[in-house]
Amino acid sequence: MANTKPEDTTATAVESSHSLKLDPLLAGAALDLNSMSRARLALVASAATAAIGHIFPRWIRRNIDENWGVNGPRAMLLVVVTKHGRLTMSQAARALDVTPRAITGLVDGLEAEGLLRRENDEVDKRVVHILPTQLAIEKANKLLPQHESRLAELYSIFDEDELRTFVKLMRKLSVRIKADLHSQEPQSTEGHENHK
Repeated sequence: MANTKPEDTTATAVESSHSLKLDPLLAGAALDLNSMSRARLALVASAATAAIGHIFPRWIRRNIDENWGVNGPRAMLLVVVTKHGRLTMSQAARALDVTPRAITGLVDGLEAEGLLRRENDEVDKRVVHILPTQLAIEKANKLLPQHESRLAELYSIFDEDELRTFVKLMRKLSVRIKADLHSQEPQSTEGHENHK
């Protein structure tokens, strides 16, 4: 008697029950956005945002970080501090949209590499300023023009109006996402005791 196994038809059943065609969102495939429902557009927008969030850091690592010799967040902090010349720790944290603890770690690393230095405020000693070292300034003078040129080349696919619109929309989405995340965080009661 032959040993027969039932045929596995699960994959075929799943494939035949779905007629949804999945297009590669960022591979140049043309999507008919005008005929999509708002819900479907939201899904496509979400997938496109996630894809950019995945591939843009890789692009930055290859095209920017390697030249600067530091990773993305450190490179970004170095650029911001070098452009401004002097920032407080809290200003730097706001500029990079990171926590005070994270900015301390970034500054520690760049300080150890001789690229940033700290200086206490003359009036309020609790305030710490971050300043670029001469090495950072020399590196920035050499690399910032290349950095700006490479970014301009990347965004040259947009005309100026499209680029302005892109920036406005990205900022608008960023504000919304931050607000949603903030509203979902558990509210701390620490430090809000009633004092009589």
